[in-house]
Amino acid sequence: MILAAAVVFSATAARVLREKPPEAHTGGFGEPTCEHCHSGEPLNAPGGVLRIDGLPQSYEANHTYPLTVLLIAHELNVGGFEIAARFSDANQAGHFEVIAPGTIVTTSKAGIEYVSHTLEGVAALRDTVRWSFVWHSPADARRAVSFHAAANASNDDASPLGDHIYTSTVTVSAR
Repeated sequence: MILAAAVVFSATAARVLREKPPEAHTGGFGEPTCEHCHSGEPLNAPGGVLRIDGLPQSYEANHTYPLTVLLIAHELNVGGFEIAARFSDANQAGHFEVIAPGTIVTTSKAGIEYVSHTLEGVAALRDTVRWSFVWHSPADARRAVSFHAAANASNDDASPLGDHIYTSTVTVSAR
Protein backbone atom coordinates (compact mmCIF):
# COMPACT_ATOMS: atom_id res chain seq x y z
CA MET A 1 0.00 0.00 0.00
CA ILE A 2 2.77 2.45 0.93
CA LEU A 3 4.75 1.52 -2.20
CA ALA A 4 1.69 2.10 -4.40
CA ALA A 5 1.15 5.55 -2.83
CA ALA A 6 4.82 6.40 -3.41
CA VAL A 7 4.57 5.39 -7.07
CA VAL A 8 1.42 7.50 -7.56
CA PHE A 9 3.05 10.47 -5.80
CA SER A 10 6.23 10.10 -7.89
CA ALA A 11 4.26 9.97 -11.15
CA THR A 12 2.17 12.99 -10.12
CA ALA A 13 5.26 14.97 -9.11
CA ALA A 14 6.99 14.09 -12.39
CA ARG A 15 3.97 15.33 -14.35
CA VAL A 16 3.88 18.64 -12.43
CA LEU A 17 7.60 19.26 -12.98
CA ARG A 18 7.21 18.52 -16.68
CA GLU A 19 4.61 21.27 -16.88
CA LYS A 20 6.73 23.82 -15.00
CA PRO A 21 9.55 23.58 -12.45
CA PRO A 22 9.25 25.22 -9.05
CA GLU A 23 10.36 28.87 -9.01
CA ALA A 24 13.76 29.88 -7.69
CA HIS A 25 15.82 26.84 -8.79
CA THR A 26 18.43 28.53 -11.00
CA GLY A 27 21.45 27.94 -8.77
CA GLY A 28 22.07 31.71 -8.52
CA PHE A 29 21.92 33.96 -5.46
CA GLY A 30 21.76 31.03 -3.05
CA GLU A 31 18.93 29.24 -4.87
CA PRO A 32 19.01 25.47 -5.28
CA THR A 33 19.20 23.86 -8.71
CA CYS A 34 17.14 21.05 -10.20
CA GLU A 35 19.20 18.76 -7.92
CA HIS A 36 16.69 19.70 -5.24
CA CYS A 37 14.35 17.10 -6.77
CA HIS A 38 16.48 15.18 -9.30
CA SER A 39 19.60 13.12 -8.72
CA GLY A 40 22.02 11.01 -10.66
CA GLU A 41 25.41 12.30 -11.67
CA PRO A 42 27.33 15.15 -10.03
CA LEU A 43 26.36 18.70 -11.02
CA ASN A 44 27.71 19.60 -14.49
CA ALA A 45 29.04 16.07 -15.06
CA PRO A 46 30.92 15.40 -18.30
CA GLY A 47 28.74 14.50 -21.26
CA GLY A 48 26.50 17.55 -21.29
CA VAL A 49 26.40 21.32 -21.45
CA LEU A 50 23.96 24.15 -20.78
CA ARG A 51 24.42 27.35 -22.80
CA ILE A 52 22.74 30.74 -22.87
CA ASP A 53 23.06 32.00 -26.45
CA GLY A 54 22.34 35.54 -27.68
CA LEU A 55 23.74 37.62 -24.83
CA PRO A 56 26.08 40.46 -25.76
CA GLN A 57 29.28 41.15 -23.82
CA SER A 58 27.71 44.44 -22.77
CA TYR A 59 24.07 45.44 -23.04
CA GLU A 60 22.37 48.65 -24.12
CA ALA A 61 19.52 50.24 -22.15
CA ASN A 62 15.99 49.50 -23.40
CA HIS A 63 17.19 46.95 -25.93
CA THR A 64 15.59 43.64 -26.91
CA TYR A 65 17.79 40.53 -26.98
CA PRO A 66 16.47 37.24 -28.41
CA LEU A 67 17.95 34.45 -26.26
CA THR A 68 18.14 30.69 -26.53
CA VAL A 69 18.88 28.29 -23.69
CA LEU A 70 20.44 25.16 -25.16
CA LEU A 71 20.78 21.86 -23.28
CA ILE A 72 22.87 19.16 -24.90
CA ALA A 73 23.47 15.85 -23.13
CA HIS A 74 24.18 12.26 -24.10
CA GLU A 75 21.02 10.13 -23.90
CA LEU A 76 18.80 13.16 -23.16
CA ASN A 77 15.15 12.12 -23.57
CA VAL A 78 13.36 15.12 -22.07
CA GLY A 79 14.66 18.29 -20.49
CA GLY A 80 13.59 21.23 -18.42
CA PHE A 81 15.14 24.54 -17.42
CA GLU A 82 14.78 27.77 -15.49
CA ILE A 83 16.59 31.11 -15.88
CA ALA A 84 16.56 34.50 -14.14
CA ALA A 85 18.31 37.84 -14.76
CA ARG A 86 19.39 39.92 -11.76
CA PHE A 87 21.61 42.73 -10.66
CA SER A 88 24.29 42.02 -8.03
CA ASP A 89 21.86 43.07 -5.28
CA ALA A 90 19.61 40.16 -6.40
CA ASN A 91 16.89 42.47 -7.78
CA GLN A 92 15.22 41.82 -11.12
CA ALA A 93 17.14 43.14 -14.16
CA GLY A 94 14.98 43.93 -17.17
CA HIS A 95 12.15 41.59 -18.05
CA PHE A 96 11.45 38.49 -20.11
CA GLU A 97 8.93 37.83 -22.86
CA VAL A 98 7.77 34.51 -24.27
CA ILE A 99 8.02 34.35 -28.07
CA ALA A 100 7.65 30.64 -28.79
CA PRO A 101 5.72 27.66 -27.45
CA GLY A 102 7.45 25.65 -24.76
CA THR A 103 8.30 28.46 -22.32
CA ILE A 104 6.52 30.49 -19.66
CA VAL A 105 7.42 33.55 -17.57
CA THR A 106 6.39 33.63 -13.92
CA THR A 107 7.08 36.27 -11.28
CA SER A 108 7.88 35.34 -7.69
CA LYS A 109 6.51 37.15 -4.64
CA ALA A 110 9.93 38.85 -4.42
CA GLY A 111 9.47 40.28 -7.93
CA ILE A 112 11.97 38.02 -9.70
CA GLU A 113 10.98 36.79 -13.16
CA TYR A 114 11.75 33.20 -14.10
CA VAL A 115 11.55 31.75 -17.59
CA SER A 116 11.06 28.00 -17.60
CA HIS A 117 9.83 25.13 -19.74
CA THR A 118 6.25 24.06 -20.20
CA LEU A 119 4.97 20.60 -21.04
CA GLU A 120 5.17 21.58 -24.72
CA GLY A 121 8.88 22.33 -24.37
CA VAL A 122 10.40 19.23 -22.79
CA ALA A 123 10.96 16.93 -25.79
CA ALA A 124 14.53 16.40 -26.94
CA LEU A 125 15.68 15.97 -30.50
CA ARG A 126 19.02 14.20 -31.00
CA ASP A 127 20.10 14.72 -27.37
CA THR A 128 19.26 18.46 -27.56
CA VAL A 129 16.54 20.72 -26.21
CA ARG A 130 16.37 24.45 -26.95
CA TRP A 131 14.11 27.14 -25.57
CA SER A 132 13.78 30.63 -27.08
CA PHE A 133 12.50 33.84 -25.48
CA VAL A 134 13.35 37.55 -25.32
CA TRP A 135 15.10 39.59 -22.65
CA HIS A 136 14.30 43.30 -22.54
CA SER A 137 17.24 45.09 -20.92
CA PRO A 138 16.74 47.58 -18.08
CA ALA A 139 15.98 51.24 -18.83
CA ASP A 140 19.14 52.24 -16.98
CA ALA A 141 22.30 50.49 -18.23
CA ARG A 142 24.69 51.27 -15.38
CA ARG A 143 25.01 47.89 -13.65
CA ALA A 144 26.06 44.42 -14.73
CA VAL A 145 23.39 41.74 -15.05
CA SER A 146 23.89 38.09 -14.10
CA PHE A 147 21.92 35.35 -15.81
CA HIS A 148 21.67 32.10 -13.84
CA ALA A 149 20.20 29.00 -15.46
CA ALA A 150 19.75 25.40 -14.38
CA ALA A 151 18.51 22.49 -16.49
CA ASN A 152 17.61 18.85 -16.11
CA ALA A 153 18.70 16.35 -18.74
CA SER A 154 16.25 13.61 -17.86
CA ASN A 155 16.21 9.93 -18.70
CA ASP A 156 12.39 10.15 -18.67
CA ASP A 157 11.81 7.20 -16.35
CA ALA A 158 9.19 9.08 -14.24
CA SER A 159 11.51 9.10 -11.23
CA PRO A 160 13.98 11.66 -9.86
CA LEU A 161 16.86 9.19 -10.31
CA GLY A 162 19.39 9.00 -13.13
CA ASP A 163 19.02 12.60 -14.27
CA HIS A 164 21.86 15.00 -15.10
CA ILE A 165 21.71 18.60 -13.88
CA TYR A 166 23.64 21.39 -15.60
CA THR A 167 24.04 25.06 -14.72
CA SER A 168 25.26 28.14 -16.51
CA THR A 169 26.03 31.65 -15.32
CA VAL A 170 26.73 34.57 -17.63
CA THR A 171 27.36 38.13 -16.45
CA VAL A 172 26.83 40.92 -18.95
CA SER A 173 28.29 44.35 -18.27
CA ALA A 174 26.51 47.63 -18.96
CA ARG A 175 27.73 49.89 -21.78
